[in-house]
Amino acid sequence: METPPGLMDSAAILRTRATTDDIHRDFMAGKLVRIRRGFYVPASDWIRALPSERFAWSTAAVSRSVPGAVLCMETAAWANGVPTLPTPACVELATTMPGRSGTRRPSLLVLSGDQQAKEIRNKRSYPLRYHLRESIEPTSQGEFQCTGLVQTALDMMFSAKLSQALVMADGVARKLKDQGVLPPGSRLRDLDSVAAATRLHRR
Repeated sequence: METPPGLMDSAAILRTRATTDDIHRDFMAGKLVRIRRGFYVPASDWIRALPSERFAWSTAAVSRSVPGAVLCMETAAWANGVPTLPTPACVELATTMPGRSGTRRPSLLVLSGDQQAKEIRNKRSYPLRYHLRESIEPTSQGEFQCTGLVQTALDMMFSAKLSQALVMADGVARKLKDQGVLPPGSRLRDLDSVAAATRLHRR
């Protein structure tokens, strides 16, 4: 999925030999929201944005700033263009390190005490959550590295609410059919179909 316009990446700006003085000045004045260190969005854009757009900015900031970031669960589904129900609550990454699993505190920050800043703080931010995995086999989806379609569907089927799992499973099934991995009429709601798809997908 594409990241909406508006995300400011300080490191990318510095690589062009341009200055980030204006960004830091506007952030100190409360005109910018800092999603993660080095990543900013205009405060007015953050307020007007849809939840899916704020989530997209947050996911891009995490993906660009966390070395070796591999999206998983609903976040991987989002990156693959699979419907989620509703917008994910966290940016989810896979990890093989037990000590890293769990949810981090939200990193969203706006420096102001005015009404706009209060409105920003009242809107949902998207903290980072690590999910422990025995192994990770990432696939590329645009600028993102994420778990594969089949693995993502399996993860959700065994851990998410039924309504979330079914919406995602149907979306994954459609994509796998388009890729020729699943024959017409197969459904990922059927665990036998999931197992078959997994074997085919890994050949």
